[in-house]
Amino acid sequence: MKIHITNLYNFNRNDMLVEKQHRIAEAGIALGYREMGIFSFPVETDTPQEVSKRLDGIIAALEADDVVFLQLPTRNGAEYEKLLAQKCKAYQNTKLILVVHDMRLIEEVNESQESYRALCKLADAVMVPTERDIAGMRSIGISTVVPLNDYQMAEGLSISDDSGYDALCKSGFYVQKAMMDAVETVFDMENQLICSNSWNDQDEIHIGFGLHDKKGDYSVWVGVAMQSVIEHTNAPLCFHILHDDTLNRKNRNRLIQTAMQNGNRIVFHKSEPSRWKEAQERMGRYTVGAMFRILLPEILSDVSRIIYLDADVLVYRDIKELWDMDLQDYCLAAVPDYPTANGMGKPYPVANGDVLPSCYFNSGVLYMNLERIRMQGSMYEKVMTYLLANPEASLPDQDALNVIYGTETYLLDGTWNTFATSIWTHPETPMENRIYHFAVARLILYAMSELDKAYYETLCRTPWGTEESRKHIQESFLRTNQRIRLWEKVTTLISDSEKKHIFYGRETTAMRNIYQILTIREGDYRVLGEGTEEGHSILPCRPLTALAEEKEEFIVFVLPDADGWTSIAKLEKMGLVREKDYFEIPWLLPPNRGGYV
Repeated sequence: MKIHITNLYNFNRNDMLVEKQHRIAEAGIALGYREMGIFSFPVETDTPQEVSKRLDGIIAALEADDVVFLQLPTRNGAEYEKLLAQKCKAYQNTKLILVVHDMRLIEEVNESQESYRALCKLADAVMVPTERDIAGMRSIGISTVVPLNDYQMAEGLSISDDSGYDALCKSGFYVQKAMMDAVETVFDMENQLICSNSWNDQDEIHIGFGLHDKKGDYSVWVGVAMQSVIEHTNAPLCFHILHDDTLNRKNRNRLIQTAMQNGNRIVFHKSEPSRWKEAQERMGRYTVGAMFRILLPEILSDVSRIIYLDADVLVYRDIKELWDMDLQDYCLAAVPDYPTANGMGKPYPVANGDVLPSCYFNSGVLYMNLERIRMQGSMYEKVMTYLLANPEASLPDQDALNVIYGTETYLLDGTWNTFATSIWTHPETPMENRIYHFAVARLILYAMSELDKAYYETLCRTPWGTEESRKHIQESFLRTNQRIRLWEKVTTLISDSEKKHIFYGRETTAMRNIYQILTIREGDYRVLGEGTEEGHSILPCRPLTALAEEKEEFIVFVLPDADGWTSIAKLEKMGLVREKDYFEIPWLLPPNRGGYV
């Protein structure tokens, strides 16, 4: 879905009406709206066919499901504007929002008055400048009126008269806020109408997301996941967004834009913060939004099943294949957690013997049989009870779901939840029919993997595309430049000296990769707190105290997670200086070789 806004050209720019329309169009363009240029011409000398042809050129970029802001008057006359509006509305599910700058068009008794009133009734919403204008619109039966007078540019300045409106038009921020409210109002009304209909589980796929967006930069992940679902299925979709007060208007509007493609639905469900007070203290590096999924059986009392997705997924297959699986004998369906199943970690329930490593599932992609779950009691109450009784659980909702529903969970194959980190080790791997899960990692343009390219291209097709694409390109350059800067320091320090290389940490993939790059020499060794390590190792391992006894000059290459994430603090306590005496290995390596993402 795209949003368009009209703008006047070929007129006197010093004309106040033209100035207002240009200001508002500029604010819309800053939001990513597309401009529709309207030019002055002698309408009365054109045949109806010629006028129609001109209008077709103006709306050439318009498609089904788009939104059009039509600024009035165009100075080309009421009939011209009515025909333009009708052409816009002729596209399937297009939305028309009028921005009426001069209410005299509606109020004056003249031959065009009825045309303008009919035009207003054709629109999905009308924006007017003053309180008096709002009342005037409602007096002629226009109920969906978006006021500008609610916005204040400074304390005590209410936009309630023409002078205030003139000032408003010079404030891009307030214009943008008003336009976003108008789009939101239109879609909210349509959404309420559609959602008043009964659910049809046989035809419509229900998909849920949890959204806590304290910094305002998390909603885009949800938007990309939604976009990827939409692009890979022809099935009708209903997105359920479980959120709290952190979801702002701008991101809510963009989620609506994303979801409403092809007639899909979106429903927002607000969760009260008081329900999560105890859980919030336990979330660690995860946001409380991850807990919202446990409310789905309660909130969606009329829905029999739903597919829950973490925000950081890219759906590269038809979600209907999962929806059509016969899982009526299970509460949940999920994929075994990749790190746990491969012996790379032991979540609390596994370490405690409650769940087998091969059966411990990842909750990022979760098919939920809501009817069966409700038959067994409140999911919310069960999970919260488990968390209070097991404060050691480090993956709160995931640990709880594994213990509570472990025997009631159907284990899916790994194509339904493939970790992105497993792709980065082989960046040339082509995209397959899978759901890819970034699992707290991030899009990395400089990884040059097919997955990251696909994610970036999907992102660019969302309403966040322009600003987010620039952000990721900038971050990519910054991270690459930082890595180059560090290697310049490293090579300067080691090229003309006999400084010994000492490595701090276990021989992980990242450690072995740094060995290869630096080329280990005779006398190099590793250190760990106690100096012991199980299994075969390339370099001998000594206790950390060996550094204090070292008589030769040395440089330390350290893994920050060594000795339970205390390695950096221990080195600095010994007086070693960052980027002089020691370097963090993940800053030196690309992501596909164990570096930071």
